[in-house]
Amino acid sequence: MMVKARDAFHEVMLDEMKAFVEKQPCVSVVADKVTLNKRTVDITAINLVVPTAPPGEMLVNFVVAAPVVKEHDGTGMAGELSRSLARVGVTCPEQVAAFGGDGQFHHMDVARKLSVSLSQEPYNNFEIPAIWDPSHLMNLAEKDARKRHAWVDDTIEQMSRVSKHFSYGAGHEALLEAGPENERFPSLKTWSETRFAAHAADTFRSFLKNVDRMREALRRKLLSARGTRASELYEDVRLMKDGDFLARIAALCDIYALLGSGSRDQQKTQQLPWESSAAFGSTLLTLETMAEAMVCMRKPPSSQVEMAIRNANFDEAWPETTTRKHEVLGQTELISSFCEELLETMKRRRRGMTLSGPIRVKNQTVTSLMWKIRKVGDLVMVQASKDTQQLQVRGICEAMELLVAQGLIPASSVAPESSVVEAVSVLRTLPSTDATNQHLLRHLHREQERKPLLRAYVQLVTRLWLLLPAESVVESMASVLKEVFATHRQLHHDNAAKELVVRWNGPDVGEADQLISRVQSRFKFCVRRKAMNPKQMLSAVLNTHLVKKKRWSFFGTAHRSHHH
Repeated sequence: MMVKARDAFHEVMLDEMKAFVEKQPCVSVVADKVTLNKRTVDITAINLVVPTAPPGEMLVNFVVAAPVVKEHDGTGMAGELSRSLARVGVTCPEQVAAFGGDGQFHHMDVARKLSVSLSQEPYNNFEIPAIWDPSHLMNLAEKDARKRHAWVDDTIEQMSRVSKHFSYGAGHEALLEAGPENERFPSLKTWSETRFAAHAADTFRSFLKNVDRMREALRRKLLSARGTRASELYEDVRLMKDGDFLARIAALCDIYALLGSGSRDQQKTQQLPWESSAAFGSTLLTLETMAEAMVCMRKPPSSQVEMAIRNANFDEAWPETTTRKHEVLGQTELISSFCEELLETMKRRRRGMTLSGPIRVKNQTVTSLMWKIRKVGDLVMVQASKDTQQLQVRGICEAMELLVAQGLIPASSVAPESSVVEAVSVLRTLPSTDATNQHLLRHLHREQERKPLLRAYVQLVTRLWLLLPAESVVESMASVLKEVFATHRQLHHDNAAKELVVRWNGPDVGEADQLISRVQSRFKFCVRRKAMNPKQMLSAVLNTHLVKKKRWSFFGTAHRSHHH
């Protein structure tokens, strides 16, 4: 019964998603390949703007499918994607605002091949904009920079070698005994190449906070060690007394703390394209400031005042390193050159450039035209404009034409001038408040019932909001799929994919009355136990499957009543 109920929820959810998507101007598509149980699956998700959702939750993501990858070339992957998308009503390239993925998709030109696969004959020329996930680009830039700065890898390797002494039971006990009794201390983190940004700074920070304990624990181990083991421990004890080594760890902690916050900024699902772009720019600016502060420390100051200013700037830019400033002074060139290299690799990667040259993605086009995108799609900016209405409307129309010419939107999505005039008029008559873009879109969406001219402009705005999809959401879906396999080790991949759809997309049980009623009316479940009716059984199934995370769901009762 549980299996039949899961299949029923899966079918009804996809059917309802299809009915909803077919009424939307477009979606953005994100995909990621993940290997589970020795099989590679392609998790496909769509992002939508749902103006009827509460402000702050309008950008909604759904998992569509997670088929086993049978063909690993670009054409095969595009074909698989188009079949998954067709199931939820996406059948032509104009319905896709952007395709987000990592390098493996873009190197194989999947976005262009998906455009061809989705096109009705004859091929209509609109190519889905390919977007390389910005947080992935930061990761790649960091790897590029490290290739030319061997000291970074050497420092990480030395840190990892010392940490390994304390990564298991007896080692942890030794660490516990090496410090004051009952004193709390952070557990040591291990270095991970696959998740550089999220955890790297924590790894360095936990190492620095445990330096005294580790040094004492290693000294005690050395007392009873002999031969090769003794010489290895002696080297590690020496390393833990090396101020230059610890200063390098502190500097890397500050650098990776910035990369971590920068990467997390790119993974916010409710963020609009210009907010993501500004956050990336802010990360670059901070990195540049850090490099300059480090360079200044190696130049002789011309006065006491200048020295005080330099120290203040350094303390602000390098909060962890400043406690080891004396040891850093002899290594400023080493550290600043890594910062400068990282800055250059991040700028290059942001433009969609690989080490071997450019690649077919629209990241640079989106970044360079962000002002035009905002001119049309940033409702807060449209409302606050000081231009005359005539001048503002002309500017928006010119921006739309440029976005078409640069391949970011299809010609069919351009709002007629009358729609732009209507939207600008409505926004200008609203009182100047602290309303967000999502509040303003909700207002325009409600107004279009009375003012149908607004519809084309509202649809274009939702398209522009979807231009920079965060691929990280698919990684979260992958972790849910891993949980499914952890619970049911022998589960068939097709069934696991269905369970993922139910788990990720489903509403809380308290919001699920409409969904449960539709499942029951279509599949006519019959429950033999007198103590439980079909609705209770389906609620139990849904509750068993759901991700325990409070979030707005398209399938929730609240949405249905509000929408209608």
